[in-house]
Amino acid sequence: MTDTYKKKISAPKSPGKWLVIICIFLSQLMFYTWVRVESTQTVFRISKARHDQKKAMAYQTALGLERARLISPQQISMIARTELGLVVPKPEQIIYLFGDNN
Repeated sequence: MTDTYKKKISAPKSPGKWLVIICIFLSQLMFYTWVRVESTQTVFRISKARHDQKKAMAYQTALGLERARLISPQQISMIARTELGLVVPKPEQIIYLFGDNN
């Protein structure tokens, strides 16, 4: 009779199996979080780069317009008269140089 009522006493189960599963789960969770953070930062970097590109293009356009304005002969003449105080020379102030002095 004692044989039928004997309790089975087994060795305690090792927690190694569950520890490995928990470590794998936590490492996957950390990897997923890292990927999401990097993805978000990349989106922000792309957005900033596009904004910087638009600013650079607008600046380049403005510089092109300014260059065209400053190259025009009328503008050069006006700057020479107003800012530099230059005037058209009188005929007696003009000296002609000839190429061959021999």
